[in-house]
Amino acid sequence: MGMHQKIGLVVLIVGLILFFNDHFADFMQFNLYFKGVLIAFIASTIWVAYGIAQKILLLKFSSQQILLLYLSWLRFDFSSIFLHRNSFLNLMDYSWAAYYFVVPIH
Repeated sequence: MGMHQKIGLVVLIVGLILFFNDHFADFMQFNLYFKGVLIAFIASTIWVAYGIAQKILLLKFSSQQILLLYLSWLRFDFSSIFLHRNSFLNLMDYSWAAYYFVVPIH
């Protein structure tokens, strides 16, 4: 991490502490406000992870290859929903490749 990134992280943490200073009591009660802030924090963390992964992937792949990779993951996830759990877990190593290219998307 570079020096500017470290300074930015410190400013972010101090800013969050100052912003939520009045609401620390609400956080300890685990009420609806806490759940909303937690959901927002998790969502922002996922976006940060996505951005970092995108930067790392761009070092080795072109943007078209990354898009193809994402679409492949989506196809696998959506097509696995329609499989019975036991048949999905019983696929052998070489069957994964055949399954991936043979199973149509509905």
